[in-house]
Amino acid sequence: MKSIVAVLWNTNASRMRAVVSQLAGEVSLSVWSGRALSDGTEDFDALCRALEKADFCLFNRTASDSIWPQIMDFMKGKDSPTAYVGSEALSNITDEKTLRLSAQLGDYYNYGGLENYENLVRLAASLAGDAAVHYDPPKFLPWEGRFHPDDGEMVYSDAVAYFAEKKKKGRGTIGLLM
Repeated sequence: MKSIVAVLWNTNASRMRAVVSQLAGEVSLSVWSGRALSDGTEDFDALCRALEKADFCLFNRTASDSIWPQIMDFMKGKDSPTAYVGSEALSNITDEKTLRLSAQLGDYYNYGGLENYENLVRLAASLAGDAAVHYDPPKFLPWEGRFHPDDGEMVYSDAVAYFAEKKKKGRGTIGLLM
């Protein structure tokens, strides 16, 4: 079983932790928050011990988290495959191998969702050499649109299309932007 260590932006670390139990017995996933490491809520030495054993590293390096120079210093000379994801990924990629790995994992991370996160970790395990791990391609999740929780993957392009399917009930309309 491959060991994947992820250090992510705090919000995404919380989401990624939600898939740890789903992957138990298939992939060993250790998730760390850059912010929690920066403020001392999570232990840097424990992260270093995890990184020593990592078969693959997934980093969402952000300028706002002060721990990153320490992490990068620790990683010097390590040969674990590493991918960078998130909005600052390209500024951290220094070689073609890392670029290739980052590109392969980027869509899973950027599209988000628990299923994509599970498959991101499975792909990382596969790229680290575990050919037995099965992963699906990233599932596109729209970043904007009108949704209803009872409609599965249906995305309405505008309010007219939404209300053509969902009749107004006279109780008002709620909009939620996430």
